[in-house]
Amino acid sequence: MQVIQITTLSGHSPYDITICDITKTYCYSGATGVTTAPLTINIPTELSGSQEVLVLVTDNIGCEEIQYHFCGEPIPSQTPTTTPTPTPTNSVCNCISIDNPLGVTLNFGYTQCDGTLFNGEIYSATTLYVCGQFPYGDSGLIIEVSSNICVGDVCPGPTLTPTTTPTPTPTLPPIVGYFEDSCNSSNRFTLSNIPISFSPLSGAYYIESSGFIGCATYVVSSSTNNFYTFIAMGSQPSIYHCQKANFIYPCPTLTPTPSITPTITPTSTITPTPTLTQTPTPTPTNPVKFGLFQVQSCCSKKVIKYIMLPSNFLPGTAVVNSYGECLEIINLSKEKTWVTDFWDYGTTYIFCEQCVKIQTCDPIVPTPTMTQTPTNTVTPTITITPSPTPVIVDCVSYITTGTTNIFKYNIDTNVLTLLTFPSLPSISDIANNSNKFWITDTNNPQEITEYYINPTPFVATFNRILNPSKPLLGLCVKDDNNLISTTTGATVGASYIVVEVNISTTIPTITNKFSLPGTGRILSGDLFYFPTTDKLFVTSTGGGNVYLTQYDYTTGTLEYDVTLNPSITGVYGLSSKNNNLYLFEYSTGKVYRLDNISTSTFTLVQTTISGVGAASSDVSCAIDITPTPTPTKTGTSTPTPTKTGTPTPTPTNTTTPTQTPTQTSTPSVTPTNTTTPSVTPTNTTTPTNTTTPTPTTLPIVNCSGATAAGGTGISDTIINLSPTGGTITMMFYPGGLADKLELYHGLPLSGGTNRVATTSMSSTGNTGPFDDLYGVEPSNTLPTTGQANATNQFIGTNKGTIPQRRDQYSAATGVIITTMSYPNPETPGADYQQVIWWEYTPSDYLINDKVTIRVTGGPSPTGWAFYRLCI
Repeated sequence: MQVIQITTLSGHSPYDITICDITKTYCYSGATGVTTAPLTINIPTELSGSQEVLVLVTDNIGCEEIQYHFCGEPIPSQTPTTTPTPTPTNSVCNCISIDNPLGVTLNFGYTQCDGTLFNGEIYSATTLYVCGQFPYGDSGLIIEVSSNICVGDVCPGPTLTPTTTPTPTPTLPPIVGYFEDSCNSSNRFTLSNIPISFSPLSGAYYIESSGFIGCATYVVSSSTNNFYTFIAMGSQPSIYHCQKANFIYPCPTLTPTPSITPTITPTSTITPTPTLTQTPTPTPTNPVKFGLFQVQSCCSKKVIKYIMLPSNFLPGTAVVNSYGECLEIINLSKEKTWVTDFWDYGTTYIFCEQCVKIQTCDPIVPTPTMTQTPTNTVTPTITITPSPTPVIVDCVSYITTGTTNIFKYNIDTNVLTLLTFPSLPSISDIANNSNKFWITDTNNPQEITEYYINPTPFVATFNRILNPSKPLLGLCVKDDNNLISTTTGATVGASYIVVEVNISTTIPTITNKFSLPGTGRILSGDLFYFPTTDKLFVTSTGGGNVYLTQYDYTTGTLEYDVTLNPSITGVYGLSSKNNNLYLFEYSTGKVYRLDNISTSTFTLVQTTISGVGAASSDVSCAIDITPTPTPTKTGTSTPTPTKTGTPTPTPTNTTTPTQTPTQTSTPSVTPTNTTTPSVTPTNTTTPTNTTTPTPTTLPIVNCSGATAAGGTGISDTIINLSPTGGTITMMFYPGGLADKLELYHGLPLSGGTNRVATTSMSSTGNTGPFDDLYGVEPSNTLPTTGQANATNQFIGTNKGTIPQRRDQYSAATGVIITTMSYPNPETPGADYQQVIWWEYTPSDYLINDKVTIRVTGGPSPTGWAFYRLCI
């Protein structure tokens, strides 16, 4: 006897369990009032010998789950009653309707009247009528088995066109119809070779043809010259229903308006300097509702990713990301997390196998413009691996004009590109990081619209609305979870207050930081924050003047407050690139670079479109991400990387209007910041390692040869990963007293669950085991000398000989390290004592694009140093 074994049940107890045939026509009670699992249920004798059955589980509140089960080869019944008790028998053919309401082609099958098995495909928005038994198909099909018995392989009934084959194209004479595109009423076409079963034509249809795919309305006649041939079509209740059901083929989002002609001539409002690559304005449509889905690579199902997709997409189907990689949908994400991939808005597939046949499983390389020049010139015997393309984020500026236009602006090339955002509010100010974009609303300053973005090629996907408790004026990014803005003063006439806005929840938490200087100072401008130097720049107005103000953000100390007018007026946008702050003048479109705030030195670098009302750039771009002058020439990595682009504080040519008085009303701090207004990311003793357990703003270590030193306590430093993958290689010097260095993929998580490498007194301990007691979130406990000496991951010569692990590194990476002698800021001339490394892939980059170097120093007077080796 055949049985069904149920191992688990979830829902509201008790449960009723029903066993049905594959068509769900004949159902029989299997068990009632079930409260526990596992349990075994006999398949009803009426279904004995069936290869396929459906198991229906219904809980106490009516929720129902249907599961398909294949029972292997038929088992002959031991009784003479081999037919189900209902009247149909194996020799009887029923009329079966198979309906595909989804936007994709699906697979189906059934047993024909002669007993042979048929498998085929059914187009979107198509209904087939066939004669046979035991139909089945992909999830999403609507299959109904009529009680009508086929006679001579023909379905009875006045409304059905008899057909003896399962194909959607009967052999009866075809007809011709005239249709109007639902997205463009001026687009009419003639469709030939339509099966006569569609006669008479009327109303809305989903159509697939030789020249048109989408929704269209039948028209009585047309003089069109567009002639297409029928492939598939299906009648629809309405155009709205058609477009909703067939979301994969939406109306085109870019429809040129009559006001835009092929020859765009400069007008009096746009200076001829910028190269304006103007795209047609989008025609607003009702957007498809999107959700955040958890997906996995069809080719490597160990890699879990997150992607925004239409919320009616089904688990188990496959989509393609912007790199051409097939991804299988697992389910809607139950947690809030970062988007790792972007949908290509193209074809979906029922199974991964179908997707892979088209897309293949070749390695996915997000940035294919790698010029691999593995020249071994850094040291005599070190094998140099190709340097990854140093593109970590798209370091352009975003600027706005009016309340509806957002442009991507390249300061270097002076090129503007108009962007498209769904559900765009009336723009007041903007801010962005590498994968999110925020917009404040002019009409509702207590509302921030948040988008996920893919910078290149640019795609914006609506995510959520944030509702701060008070109006916010101006916006910039501090880090992934915090924005910076201003609010009105505590009393009438008081200066605006700089605030920090935590956006971990939809109702942000607002914390007052400090007030703008003087009285009556308002933010009639913008803000920008530099994470490496902890400097906040604010443009404001008061008393008829325009000001640029620099603060130490953490302490709130006002360091400089310079007057910009009359030379520079009306600055409403600030952005940054490579350590430089850029100011956008509203009335003229002039773009100024701040060279030295202590001497009020600015340089006019470009003139772009006028009327810039807001600007933004990724805070990662405030850091010079190309520390060597020629990154593609195999990094002749001398110990000091000789940067040529440092902001020289000498007053530059006559270029700018800067005769502003020195800092007004700021008696403190001026002597400190005169030489380096925005601390360049030099590769010597960076201000990275503080002794605080978790710094609010983490410093970033670049290649090549960046060093850092410290002592007791916890020190975190960030490394930005490459989208093409690579190897993070660290040299660590603990000296005599024991210290520990660990690499985290991303910021340190509770329990250290995202650690990927560690120091160890074991030569094989690079990838663990890890120390879970000391220097681990959230407790961040620091060890005593005895505890550090007793913990294997803390290394120091006082504990014995430290394994260098060069051989293990070479075996893992294929690269030979010939020396441990590199610049050592802790003990000059001393060799580094251990190698720590992590090899990562493009998929790792998509999950999180950063690595944290965490050093846990032992008790004082310990001292340590690390060196990043980029080979």
